[in-house]
Amino acid sequence: LRYLETSGHIVYSEDVDIPTRVKIVPERSRLYDIDLSDGLQVSLLETLMRLYTGIFNFPVPIDEEFVSHRLGITVPVLRKTLYDLSLAHIIRYVPCDNSTIIALRHNRLEPGNLNLQKEKYEMLRGTYHSRAEAIIEYITETDECRSLFLLRYFGQEESKDCGICDVCRAKAASVPSGTVRQLTRVKLQEFIEDREGKYTLEEVVAEFGNPSKNYSPDYLDILRQLIDDGIVPVYS
Repeated sequence: LRYLETSGHIVYSEDVDIPTRVKIVPERSRLYDIDLSDGLQVSLLETLMRLYTGIFNFPVPIDEEFVSHRLGITVPVLRKTLYDLSLAHIIRYVPCDNSTIIALRHNRLEPGNLNLQKEKYEMLRGTYHSRAEAIIEYITETDECRSLFLLRYFGQEESKDCGICDVCRAKAASVPSGTVRQLTRVKLQEFIEDREGKYTLEEVVAEFGNPSKNYSPDYLDILRQLIDDGIVPVYS
C-alpha cells in the first residue's frame, strides 16, 4: 500500500480520527410532527439543527465535546441519545472511529493500465531491507559505540564515543584499572602543562569527570598525588 501511494495511485493514511456524523432523516417540516417523549432528544435535535447546516441533506461531522457541553451532558450520554434516535429512524448516526483510510487519486483503471514502476518498487524494497539490516546490526553490535553507530548511519562520520552506552561501558570495564590510572595521570599532567599550571578544580572536573572520556574515576586522588609529589602546581 505504501508503494502504491508513492506511485501516485492512492492516498494511504493510518490511524485517522474519523468524527461522529449525523443526518436527520425526516424533512424539516415533518420533524415537528414526530412525538418525542424524551426532552433530551428534542434539545439535541434542536441543537444539531442550529449548529450544522446541511444536516438534513447528508451526514455531517459533529463535535461531540462541543455538543455535549452545549447540552450540559457527558459525551457517553450524548452517544446514547444519538443511538436511541437512530433506532427510532429519526437520524442516521455514524459513530466516531479511528481507522485506516485509502483513497484513489484517479478513476478506476482498466486491467493492464496500472503503472507499478517495477524499478521504483525494487529500489524501495532494497531500501527497506537495508534499514532492516541496519537495525539488526545496531542491536547486535558489540564493538562500536551505539551513538557513534547512529551518527554514522545518518552520515556524520567525525564523532567520538559517547562513553555511556553499554558498548562503551563494556570497553571501559575490560581495560585494566592500572592502565586507566596511568593514562589518567599522564593526561592530567598534559592538561595542566597546556595551561601553564594555571587551572581550576572546576576545569579538571569538567574534563576528567566526563564519562565519555573513560578516565579513571579516581582522577581527583591522582591529582592530589601529583600535587603532593610537586609534579604539578596547586589549582586556583
